[in-house]
Amino acid sequence: MQTKESKAVQSLKDDTQKRASKKIFTELFPIAITGILLIACSIVFKQKFIKLLPTLVSLIVMLLSARVSRFAFLLGGLNSALYSVGYFMERLYPSAVSALAFSFPIQIASFILWSKNQTEKKEVKVRRLNKKSGSVLLVASVAGWIVSFLVYRELGTKSLVLDNTIFVLGILITVMQMLRFIESPFLNVISLMVGIVQWTVLTIENTANINYLIYHVYCFYFAVVAIFEWIRIYKGQITDEKRNNTLPEEEQSL
Repeated sequence: MQTKESKAVQSLKDDTQKRASKKIFTELFPIAITGILLIACSIVFKQKFIKLLPTLVSLIVMLLSARVSRFAFLLGGLNSALYSVGYFMERLYPSAVSALAFSFPIQIASFILWSKNQTEKKEVKVRRLNKKSGSVLLVASVAGWIVSFLVYRELGTKSLVLDNTIFVLGILITVMQMLRFIESPFLNVISLMVGIVQWTVLTIENTANINYLIYHVYCFYFAVVAIFEWIRIYKGQITDEKRNNTLPEEEQSL
């Protein structure tokens, strides 16, 4: 007969195997399939490897982001520098400058801030928006959308409403993620839904855009996964705070 200790060990082994099997299906399988599809598209449409490489790295960044890992920002920041190389080669100088001057530093800053705000479980300290901060972000986002809409309209940007909405949401989500707000993954899902609509339309017009559509569907999947992970971490922290009779962080203002 098995002792209680041997049963506990066996139960732990079974749980570990179940988690490993779950990760293969929920993480490794999607990233492998998406990677293969993106490589196939690059071959069919004869895309340069320097443009494909940062996209493949982004698959790993999104996986780490779904795990709510601070290392997603570190790898994402380095990947922004890689993106800028491709942009410079294509003479897309505004995009190259944006990747180096905005995306790179903001992601490195996010990595540092998240590293400084870790729990004993080595998880990021998640918090919620209060009414004041939420109102400020809402007003700033609406004002930013109107201004950027007028600018993009003068530039003759294609898919004006969708492109502008994605641009503003991208900035808002970046700031909210850096500040560890639990509302950020929900906004990310909305942004990616808009992106999927945009790239579906563009793919219908030009089949060569299908790789961007595939990438957005992949990101949408992991963005949904990230919501559950953020909620799990948040609930765990609230439980720990109640147990320790400490003030919940969502009660604290910025």
